[in-house]
This record gives sequence, C-alpha cells and structure tokens, in this order.
Amino acid sequence: MPITCRSIFCGFSPNNMTTTPTITNPPPPPIVYTIAGSDSGGGGGIQADLHAIHALGCHGCSAITCLTAQNSQGVTSVHSPPP
Repeated sequence: MPITCRSIFCGFSPNNMTTTPTITNPPPPPIVYTIAGSDSGGGGGIQADLHAIHALGCHGCSAITCLTAQNSQGVTSVHSPPP
C-alpha cells in the first residue's frame, strides 16, 4: 500500500522492506470543463463551479460567458465579453 507524500506516492516493496522506497508520480487529476457566467460576489457562477470542481479533486478549466455587476440586492448590469 503506497504512503502518500504530498505530490508523490512513496511505497516500499512488500518483498524487501530494507530497499530504497520506490517513488512514482501520481496520475494527473481529471480535467473538468465549465461554461458559465462570472458572479462578482463569488457565491455562484463560474467561481462556485471551479470551487466545487477543486473540492472533488479535479482540475477545472473555464469559459466565461458573461460578467455581472451585482450586490446582495440584485444584478445591476451584465456584460458579454467580446468573441
């Protein structure tokens, strides 16, 4: 059974516990794509998507479809980025 050491996995050979541990790179995390609007408050939209993706151990890639100006009272403006 490998012993987790930050970004690498270290493990001893079960046949010979006195040898140098074997070190291998872990597999890269899955990549998840999200297409959404940006929430300037950070509570929703693409920011929340990326936070959830990271919490699941994945790497998030994003495409922003719109930018919002808002506060706790509501959305005051929506801007579409140029193509």
